[in-house]
Parts: sequence; structure tokens; C-alpha cells
Amino acid sequence: TPTHSKSHAPAKTLLQAKASLKELLSENDIEFLVDYDEDPPQWAIGASQKNSNMDRFLSGLAITEWDTQQFVELLCNKTGTTSYSFSPPKNVSPDEVMVWLSAKPEEWHQQMYRIISEDFLMGPDYKRRRSIERLKPLRIVRLNDGTYSVGSKCYFPSDEVESDEILPRVAKGVYSSGKSKVEQEEARKFLEELGVRVVGEVEQIEVILTTRYTYEAEVPDEDVYRKDLERFITLVEKEPVHAELFADAYIFHRACDDWSKPGDVFLDSPYLDTGLSAYYDALGENAPRAALAQSYQNFGIPVEKITKFAQAVGVQAKLEIQLTSCYSNPDVDQLVWAAPGGWSARYGINEDWTIEGVEQLLARNDEALSRLVWKTACDKKDDDWLTAKFRNNSQNQVREAASQLFCILRDTAWI
Repeated sequence: TPTHSKSHAPAKTLLQAKASLKELLSENDIEFLVDYDEDPPQWAIGASQKNSNMDRFLSGLAITEWDTQQFVELLCNKTGTTSYSFSPPKNVSPDEVMVWLSAKPEEWHQQMYRIISEDFLMGPDYKRRRSIERLKPLRIVRLNDGTYSVGSKCYFPSDEVESDEILPRVAKGVYSSGKSKVEQEEARKFLEELGVRVVGEVEQIEVILTTRYTYEAEVPDEDVYRKDLERFITLVEKEPVHAELFADAYIFHRACDDWSKPGDVFLDSPYLDTGLSAYYDALGENAPRAALAQSYQNFGIPVEKITKFAQAVGVQAKLEIQLTSCYSNPDVDQLVWAAPGGWSARYGINEDWTIEGVEQLLARNDEALSRLVWKTACDKKDDDWLTAKFRNNSQNQVREAASQLFCILRDTAWI
């Protein structure tokens, strides 16, 4: 049978694929990638026209199909963390496949990306999205230094930066080789679908946070911190959705002279008159939060901006009435234990309300604490916190009683 390389071979040793894949993978490549018993596999000649006599004749020889689908399955097995193969993969190690890939020039990778995009990802949008999810864990994105990574950890190079250890840049030639704009655009679109991004302000701030504002990092000097904080504030002002970037970053200096995450800080005078100092001072050494340092007043950034940013990223600005279970409610016998039926995790209701430590704190007869609790209760826009609710399942009515917090405020001398 004629082969793609213009020789002849037994049909049982031949593989059939689209012409584009035959051009991408040489006979040496498929000998390396594909299992065989005796004679190494070769590409069969392709029919010049579908459903022609030549096409029917070649199909009748039962030449093995090994097209883009099979090539992608092999990549899934050898360059990813999860096996997706529908047949036993060839007995080559992932390391050997990565060495084979790394020997290919950048323009070859552009062709590979284009072929996968055209053949494997063809079809309606929903099918393309599903197929892309299979490809995202694959280490097939060629970086500027010749190594490989998954798309979500890579970035496109810019005119100023082509190599970056912190933000790994894709090798430019894998989407800009040759003169065909269509091929270049298809390769770049494929990389974007894999998760490769342009380095923007968000990505640069992510780098700043991971290099300067972790628990292990050295405290930055004042000028660096001021510039960083201004960038953080500007980003959240323009795009509030990115406030969550700062949740685990040690970006705030506290009054106790340490650095902490937003969730471990609270605001009070002179930033906002929240009254929280009275609450956390009463908790003493057990206080889970500390006040924002007063040094920000003379930091060169408007205090209003710092205050608004702090609230946006999770710094506490009011005392919270917290949802809890009914098991500590004074009326627990009638509310819970007398409730009929068995508990249903899906339809059961178990809601009560409290302020952590409020009973012990109010017993101090501290005016500031009393004012804080009064203000917290008045600021609530609904009355849900007044009532505890319980039921075991949807077959029974909801049982109600005064909430734990209601009972404490009713029975404690705090006014």
C-alpha cells in the first residue's frame, strides 16, 4: 500500500490521519508515540477525495486510524495529572514525552496548537468548552526558557518583558511563527482558552502580595508600602470584585505593632466610630482581632480612602450578631428536644442568634460595651435575630422561641 512518504508497506502497519497531522508528526515521531509489534508504523497515503474509489479501497484495507483524537489522548496521559485514555497508552514515560516535545521548534508547537484547536475542539460551543476542560491540566504550553507548564500558570510576553521567573512567559514563537495571520490567531486563541493571560494590574499585584506580604516576608520599608497600598486601593476602587485578592495577605499594620490579614483587624476611632475597641479590649488576650494602627493618619493617603479600602477587603467595622445553633437556648427543651420527627440535613432548620461572649462582657457594667450592643441592635434592619427557629424536617411546623441574644439582653442588667 502506498505510504505518505511515497514508499510502500503492508497495510497492517499503516496509520491513517488528516494531512495536517501527518505533516506535524514524522514517521520517527509516530514510531516513538505509537505501539507496534514488529514493523514500525508509517503514515498511509490519503485519498484525494472522500467516498472515491481510492477512499473506499483504503478503508477496506482496515488501516488503523490514529488521528488528532488519539494524539490528544496520548498527551492527556503523558503530560497531565489525570489519565483520559480509552485504550492502554504506549509504554513511554511522561519524562520521555516531555523530552520529545522540548526537542521540537517553536513553530512546530504553533502548528500543534492549531491542529488541536481545529480538529479536537471542533463542534458547538458547549462541546468545545467541555473539551478545553480536558486540556487545561496538560503541560503543553511552551515557555520562553524551554520548559512547559499548564496554561493557567502562564502569561503572554510583552514588548518590555519576554522572560519572567515570577510570571512565566509563553515562548513568543509558539503563536507568532510564519506569515499566516490566521494560523497565528488560532494558536493564540487556543492558548487563551487554556488559561494563558496577558499580564495586567491584577497579575502584578498578585506578585507583589506573594513576594512582600506573606507571613514569612520581610516588612517592606515605608515608601514601598505606601506605593503598594496606593495601588491596592486604586484597584479595589476601580474593580471591587478583586477585593478578595487581599484576604490572605499581611497588608495591615495593627495597633499591637504587628502585621496581619484583613480578617484579623478591626476599625474604630479615629477611622470610624464603631465602638469595637470596647468589645475587643474586654476580651483581652483572647481577642481574635486588633485595631488598625493609628499611624495611617499621617501616611500621605487620605484616611477616608484607607478606611473604605479596609472595609472592602474584610476589616471589621461593626459588631456582628452571629448565627448559631439552638442547643444553648434557654428554652431548648421545648424548642429542640420536644420537636417531633427525625433530623433531616436538607430540610431541618436550626437557627439561633448571639454575640460571642456578650453575656460575660455585659456583666462588667461597662458603658462603652452597653452602647456598642445597643448600637448593634438598632442598626439591624430586620428582626430575625430576635427569634430562634427549629424543626427536624419538612413534615413538621417550625418551632419558635426567643433567641439566645434576646434572652441575654432581656435578663441582664446592662442599661
